[in-house]
Amino acid sequence: SPFFFAMILMRGLSAMAGSVGLAAIIGAFLAGMMLAEADERFELDRQARPIYEFLVPFFFVIIGTRVDPGAFTDPEILGLALGVTGLAVLGKLAGGCIGARLPARPAAIVGVGMVPRGEVGLVVASIGAGIGAVSNDMFSVVVFMSIATTIAAPPVLAFLYRGYAGPEEGGRREIELAEP
Repeated sequence: SPFFFAMILMRGLSAMAGSVGLAAIIGAFLAGMMLAEADERFELDRQARPIYEFLVPFFFVIIGTRVDPGAFTDPEILGLALGVTGLAVLGKLAGGCIGARLPARPAAIVGVGMVPRGEVGLVVASIGAGIGAVSNDMFSVVVFMSIATTIAAPPVLAFLYRGYAGPEEGGRREIELAEP
């Protein structure tokens, strides 16, 4: 079955990544890249979906229990969290807008769409906290930034899309890439 093979491949590559000092997520990601081209990828996705839906909430609960809400009562930590969040937003906006090479509004849509920082950032921060490379305060700052960017992007995207029909008449919302 594709699912059984995928689990063996994922575990094997995760173990190999761990044995050379990398995070297991790197090996799992490589397994996903290898399986992305398989003819059975849709069946694999269907079989893996229940496990994903069962385990993901546990990941977020564990991340949430590691955050120290009291850290944000310190103005220095709160300022750091806001500063890191601002830099994260500006960096993604700049990269998205510059890289997109589109007119202003579509470039802003691409940039804002890239702003959210999701699970991988939380995984990396969690690994760093687990090995002692990231302090509890800094872990809380990273989680704050991840949550803030994830919550802020959808309403900004909705605002940017308001009244935007795209490059073609008829309400299509496709964004054509500019010629290099």
